[in-house]
Amino acid sequence: MTEVEAFAVRAEKVSGAVSAAVAKGLLPTAKEAGPSCDLYDLDALDARLAEMKAAFPEDFWNHAVAVKANPTAGVLSRVVNAGIGLECASVGEVAHSISLGAKHVIFDSPCKSKADLEQVLLNNTHTYVNLDNEQEFQDINEIIKANPGWDYNKRIGLRINPVVGAGSISSVSTAALGSKFGLPLIPETRERLKNLYKENKWLQGVHIHVGSQGCPMEMLATGATTILEFVKELEAEGCEIKVVDIGGGLPTSYVANEEAHSFQSYRDALDKAVPDLFKGKYTLMTEFGRCVLTKPGITLTRVATVKGAPYYKTPLVVAHIGSNQFVREAYLGDQWRHRFTVLSSTGAPHPGQESLTAHDICGPLCFQGDYLGKNHQLPTTTASNDILIVHDSGGYTLAMYSKYNSRQAGPVYGYRKTDKGYTFCTLKARETVQEVNAFWGPKDPVEL
Repeated sequence: MTEVEAFAVRAEKVSGAVSAAVAKGLLPTAKEAGPSCDLYDLDALDARLAEMKAAFPEDFWNHAVAVKANPTAGVLSRVVNAGIGLECASVGEVAHSISLGAKHVIFDSPCKSKADLEQVLLNNTHTYVNLDNEQEFQDINEIIKANPGWDYNKRIGLRINPVVGAGSISSVSTAALGSKFGLPLIPETRERLKNLYKENKWLQGVHIHVGSQGCPMEMLATGATTILEFVKELEAEGCEIKVVDIGGGLPTSYVANEEAHSFQSYRDALDKAVPDLFKGKYTLMTEFGRCVLTKPGITLTRVATVKGAPYYKTPLVVAHIGSNQFVREAYLGDQWRHRFTVLSSTGAPHPGQESLTAHDICGPLCFQGDYLGKNHQLPTTTASNDILIVHDSGGYTLAMYSKYNSRQAGPVYGYRKTDKGYTFCTLKARETVQEVNAFWGPKDPVEL
């Protein structure tokens, strides 16, 4: 498929929803305030969740979706309503998950205080915790001593780094030697790790998470194989393991309309590599994020202007959104490269999409590195008030929003396609100036 053909396919895929959003007044013009928003395809999310459950139908599977990928309450509520749990990286995310009615919550932060552990374990009976380091063992033992009647059955696991190597993106690869996460399973540590289980009978789970984007399915399967082999060693020495958490890590695709992998293909890979996982002996947990939440989302922003000849050799699209929402894309642009489409001001396919030219795309921040991407093929006639679409933005974008320059986070609208067209709902309203500035504290210092 040529660049022009691929561009037309992308435009056709999103123009219906975008045109309907514009007609409904959800995207202001370039001359108005806040000409950016996110659209989230709720039907696509529901379908992906159903696919996950169909691939792993056994009742010993407890799935969870990573809150950090997209904490939007209206999105996570659909996950919870589908009977799927939530995986959390902070006490705040745990509280968020509980407030949404999640019946299965995993707390995975690599840095937990004793107070964090007490709050999560003692106040929420359906929260499971994966420890990260030996300091947390000391904290747990103190909590148990102070609460002798507390039931720790199937409540605590340990994150173990299977050391199966790094994927193609080092910053999201968590199973290389030297990773900040968990404790590495290597010859020098094997006996010490076993002793942690022998000495702490409350430790009944094992947890791995090989990485995220850039980790091939074979690496995920190898990680699962490695950890189950370790479980068998523990059991042979008298330890009781009840929970095996194989994490997430299944990548998505930023270059195609389809997902990189189906859940069934992942199930098949695991079944082939580690069939003992499916015998029902353990409660099995997963922590998918990017491969569930990313593709349903797109980001819309008006083109503010295009700087071209004679000032710029490569035309520069100036957009109303940038590294405030796309942080990784700004700092690691070669590794986090989205697809972009430009539509007309009404959301229809662009009249100039038959002729494409390389463009750079920058955002609004006072920061020279504020680029959404470079050398992207966009219509030669791209102009102010056209609509720039950032594809595959439903995960790890708004969730990483930066307060730099105090720019307001845009609204998020969910949508569904019906026989009569598109229906919309507000998942998150546009942030107000007052809400932004409240982050920076009161005008008058508070005396202590």
